[in-house]
Amino acid sequence: MKKKVGVYICQCGTNIAGKVDTDKIAEELGTDDCVAVCRTYKYMCSEPGQKLIRDDIEELGLDHVVEASCTPKMHEPTFRNACSQAGMNPYMFEMVNIREHCSWVSEDTDAATTKAKDLVRGGVARVVHHEPLRGSRKPVQPTAMVVGGGIAGITASLKIADAGYQVYLVEQDEIIGGRMAQFDKTFPTLDCAGCTLTPKTSEVGRHPNIEIMTKSQVESISGFVGNFKVKVRQQPRYVSLEKCTGCGDCQPVCPVNFDSAFEEGMATRHPISRAFPQAIPNTFSILRAGAPPCEFNCPAGVNAMGYMTLTGMEKYEEALDLVRERMPFAAICGRICFHPCETACKRGQIESPLSICATKRFLGDWELARNEFKHPPIKKSRDKKVAIIGSGPAGLSAAYYLALEGYSVTIFEKLTMAGGMLAVGIPAYRLPRDILSAEIDNLLSMGVTLQTGVTFGTDITYESLEADGYESIFVATGLHKSGQMRVEGEDLKGVVPGTDLLRQHALDEPVTIGKRVVVIGGGNVAVDCARTCLRVGAESVEILYRRTRKEMPAWDIEVEEAEKEGISLSFLAAPIRFVGDNGQLTHMEVIRMKLGEPDDSGRRRPVPVEGSQELVAVDTVVAAIGQAPEMETLDSLSLDTSQWGTITTDEDTLATSRPGVFAGGDCTLGAASFVEAVAHGRQAAESIHSYLKYGGLKEIKPRERAMDPDLTAEERLRAKPIERQPMPHLAVEQRAGNFEEVDLGLSAETASAEGQRCLHCGLCCQCGECARACGPQAIDLTETERIHEIDVGALIVATGIDVFDAVKYPEYGYGKYPDVITNLQYERLCNSSGPTHGEVLKPSDGKVPQSVVFIQCVGSRDRAKGYEYCSKVCCMISAKQLRIFKHHNPNGQAYVFYIDNRAGGKGYEEFMRQAIEEDNAQYIRGRVAKVYQEGGRLVVRGENSLVGGPVEVEADLVVLATGLVPQSDYMTVARALNLSTDKYGFFIEAHPKLGPVETSLAGIFLAGGAQGPKDIPESVAQGAAAGAEALALFGMGEVEVEPTVALVDERLCTGCRTCESLCPYTAVTFSDESKTAAVNDALCQGCGTCAAACPTGAIGVRHYTSEQICAQIEGMLG
Repeated sequence: MKKKVGVYICQCGTNIAGKVDTDKIAEELGTDDCVAVCRTYKYMCSEPGQKLIRDDIEELGLDHVVEASCTPKMHEPTFRNACSQAGMNPYMFEMVNIREHCSWVSEDTDAATTKAKDLVRGGVARVVHHEPLRGSRKPVQPTAMVVGGGIAGITASLKIADAGYQVYLVEQDEIIGGRMAQFDKTFPTLDCAGCTLTPKTSEVGRHPNIEIMTKSQVESISGFVGNFKVKVRQQPRYVSLEKCTGCGDCQPVCPVNFDSAFEEGMATRHPISRAFPQAIPNTFSILRAGAPPCEFNCPAGVNAMGYMTLTGMEKYEEALDLVRERMPFAAICGRICFHPCETACKRGQIESPLSICATKRFLGDWELARNEFKHPPIKKSRDKKVAIIGSGPAGLSAAYYLALEGYSVTIFEKLTMAGGMLAVGIPAYRLPRDILSAEIDNLLSMGVTLQTGVTFGTDITYESLEADGYESIFVATGLHKSGQMRVEGEDLKGVVPGTDLLRQHALDEPVTIGKRVVVIGGGNVAVDCARTCLRVGAESVEILYRRTRKEMPAWDIEVEEAEKEGISLSFLAAPIRFVGDNGQLTHMEVIRMKLGEPDDSGRRRPVPVEGSQELVAVDTVVAAIGQAPEMETLDSLSLDTSQWGTITTDEDTLATSRPGVFAGGDCTLGAASFVEAVAHGRQAAESIHSYLKYGGLKEIKPRERAMDPDLTAEERLRAKPIERQPMPHLAVEQRAGNFEEVDLGLSAETASAEGQRCLHCGLCCQCGECARACGPQAIDLTETERIHEIDVGALIVATGIDVFDAVKYPEYGYGKYPDVITNLQYERLCNSSGPTHGEVLKPSDGKVPQSVVFIQCVGSRDRAKGYEYCSKVCCMISAKQLRIFKHHNPNGQAYVFYIDNRAGGKGYEEFMRQAIEEDNAQYIRGRVAKVYQEGGRLVVRGENSLVGGPVEVEADLVVLATGLVPQSDYMTVARALNLSTDKYGFFIEAHPKLGPVETSLAGIFLAGGAQGPKDIPESVAQGAAAGAEALALFGMGEVEVEPTVALVDERLCTGCRTCESLCPYTAVTFSDESKTAAVNDALCQGCGTCAAACPTGAIGVRHYTSEQICAQIEGMLG
C-alpha cells in the first residue's frame, strides 16, 4: 500500500526563510511519490500552522508527517500532539531541524537550502518505516528532592512542602541558607539579610514535610520523570541532631583552629562549630576533611593527628588512650615501626615531618615509668574461648582486642619466651627486653593466658583445642626460617642464617662467630645481624649487598648508625661460592654486579659482571636474605596455602579455608612490618567476635576516604617553619660490647613541642576532647558516611554560585596586602554576627578606614583573566556596600572604579543614584591597573576614561567586586544528574525564554545561581517557579513513558552481558531463566549505548531501528 506523507516546512519568520528557500524545497519534494502534500508556512508551530497539519491528516488521509523547523526538544511534542489530535499515531511523525543545522550556521543561501532539502528528504525516507507505538503510563512518586539549601532551594522546598508533599532538602554544607546567610543587608531596601532569611530557614527546619540532609551530595540518579531513584552520600556530622542542645561547651576545649570558610578567612573556627547562633540546623557539627595522610597511610589506621595534638597539650593519658584504639603497644611500636605516617606527613612539604613514631614511644614510656597501665573497660565476660597460635605482634594484638570484648583468650607460644620475632628477631639495643616484657605483662593483666614452650601439632592439635572448648583459632606464627642463598658451600660451618643468629643470642644460647664477619643482605635483619656481631666480639663487620645504597630496604637511620659504629658497606656485589677447609668456612668468592632493568619489585635487577670474581678471606658469613614461615607444624590444620607457602585467607576477614580458623601476620603476608601485623591482629579479633557472636562474618566497613595529600596554599601560608625535635642517641663509644638502647627517646618537653608542630590538615583530629566535655553525650566520633537511596518524582537543582578567585589578579594585591579584600569578606565585616561584630575595620590594624575604593568587574567581563559574561549583581553590591560604609562612617569617602553601571532591577537605578547624590560616592569610569602600598597606605592606580587620563586614589581599604562563577564541583553534579552545562559551567535550561526552569531531562528543574548569575529576588522567583513545576507534575498523578526503549531479540542474544555493564541507567539485566539480556522499560532512556555495543545485533531501540536510520541516511544522500 502506497504511503501518504505530509511534509510541512516552517519559515520561522525569517530565522529559516532568511537563508533557506522553503518554497523551492516544497516545490521539489512535492513531486516525490510518497509525498501527498508539501506546504510551507511562516509560523508552523502556531495554531494556524498546526491546524494545517490536522486538517490535511483528516482530509487527505495522511499516515505519516514530516515537519521541518527548529528546536526539536521543545517543538516535537507540540507537533506530535497535533498529529494525535487528528487521529494519527504520534510516532508516525518525524521532525527535521533546519534552523540550527542550516540557516543559523550558513551564510550561503544555496548551500543552506541544499542541506535543508537533503535533511527533509532523509526525514521522508525514514518516516515511512515508522511503526505506531504506544507509551505506557506510570504513577508519579509525589516526593521532591531539592539539591541546594540556598534561598532558591529554600523557596522551592517550602512551596512544595506547604502543598502537602514530602521534600528532601540536600545541602553539602553544614547548614542551609547558602550565600545569603553570609550577607549583612540586601539591596535596594537595605533590609537585614539575616532578618529576611532566618524566618525562612527556621520554617524549613521545623516543617513536618521537609527532611534536611546536610553534608550530603547526590551521587547518581536513575529512573524517569515522576519515578527517580537518587543515591545520596551523606558525610557524618558527628553530633546528634536530636541530642545536641547547642550549649557550646564543646567549642572551648577543641585544640584546633583554622580559617573559617563562612567568615571568608576573616576569622578562625574550631572543627566543632556552629556558623552563627541562628543557623539551621541549630546544632553544632564537626568538620573533617577526611582521613589525614598520616592516619590513612598507617596500616593500623592509628589516629596520629589526634594523639600528636593531645601530646602537644600535655594530655598524655588521653593521647595514649587514643593510640590504644588501634595500637595496643605504644612503647614497642614507637621503637620499631617503619612509620609510613611520617613519610606521608604534610609537614614534610614545609621542612620535615612530625616525629610521630618517637612521640608514640614517649607516651608508652611515660605510662611504663608510672607503672599505671590503663586499658579501656572490658565488656561483660563471654563464655567462649579463643586460642591464639603464636605470641608475635599479630597474636598479641588479637589477644588484646578479644580480651576487651570479654573472651577467654589463651596464647600458645612455641618458644620459651613470649613475643615471637619481637623477642628473638629484634636486638635489645632497638627493643629492650624489659620494655617488651612490660607491654606483654600489661596484656596478661587483662586476663589473657600465655603458655610458652608449646608446639602446635605435637603438644596441642586442632582436635585437642576443640575438645578443650576453644571455639575459634587464630594462627599468628611468624617467619622463623631463614631464606636459602642456594650458593655452593652454604652448608659449611661459619655460614650462619641471620634469624638463627638473632634467635640464639636472644635466648642466651652460645653464638660462635669469627673475627671477620660478612653479612649478606640489605634489609633491617641484615643491619641488625651486623650490629649484633659487632657487639658480641667481631673485629670487622661488612654488609654485602647486590644493589646500591639507594635500593637498600633497610631504614636509613639504622644504616647510618651502623656506619657510625664501624660497620662497612659493600655494594653491587654478591657471593657465588663459599670455600672451606675441613668443613670450616675460610673464604668467600664474590662477583661484582651492575644494575639492569627493573624487576617485579620495581627495583633495578642486579646483573653479574663477567670476569669480576674475587676471593675474600672471611671467618663468618651471616645470610640475611629473607625469611620463610614454618608451616610443617600447621599441616594438621589442612589450610589452603599460596605458592609462596603462606596461608591463604580472605582479605577482609582473614578467614581461612577451615571454618572458625583465622590467620594473620607474617604467616599470611610474608615478611610484614610490626604495624601491619598488629593491624591483622585487630582485624582478626573483629572477625572472630563476629563469628562467635553472630555465627557469621560481618561486612567490613570501608575506610574513611583520604583527604588531599598535597599541602594547600592556605596551609602553606598558615604554617610557620618549626624544626623537628631530634632523637637523642647513645654515644657510639658507649655502645661497644653491650646491648644498651641506642635511641634514648624524647623528653616531655620535646614530645609536646613535636605535637604542637601538627598542621591539623585533617581539621578535626578526633582527639575526643569535645566528646568528654559534652554533657548530653551528643558526639559520636565513630560515625561514618551513609548512602541513602531515595525515590522521588521530581528534582530541583539549586546548587547556587561561587565567587571568582581574586588571587588571579595579582596586580590588585589580594593575598599580599591584608587591606585588599573581596566584597564577600566586606559583607562579613559589616555583619553583626561577623568577625568584627558589624564594625567596618581594617584587617591589618583594626582601625576604621576613612577612604574605601571599590573595584568593579574582578573576574567578570574580562576574557583575558576571568569570564566574559556580566555577573549582574556586582554593581548593586558595591553601591550597597559603600552606602553601608557611609552609614558607619559619615565622614568617610568611597570611590568606585567601574566599566559600566548596570542597575536593571526594580528600584536599582534609584538606589545607585542615592549612593552618588546622598552618600557622595565618586564613580570613576575605567579599569584599575595596579594596587600598591606607599607610605603605609594603599594606592589605586587606574584610568578615568571620561577625562581621558590616569588617576591615583589613596585608600585605607580596597574592596574587590568579584564575579559570580559556577560551583567548583559543577561537573560532579552534572554527571550525577546527567545534565548539560554551558561553557562556563552553569546548568543549561530547556529554553532560555520558554523553559527557564526546566532542563533537558523531564522532571528535573533549575533554580537560582546554578543556572547563571542572579540576585535574590530572581532566585526566589525561580525557586517558586521550580516548585510550581514540581507541583504540576505531582498534580498529574501519572506520566506517559516514552516507548522508545531498548528491545532484546532473544533468538540472537548469546548472553554475553556486554550491554548490562554498559547501561548508564541500570536498565539492562541478565535473565537467569532465559540466559539472555532483559530490559526494564521503566528505567531505559533509549540512549542506544547497548545497541551500539551488541556484538550480535540482538538488541535495538524502538523508533531507532537500523532500517529507519539507514533509510534516513540514504534519503539524505539522494
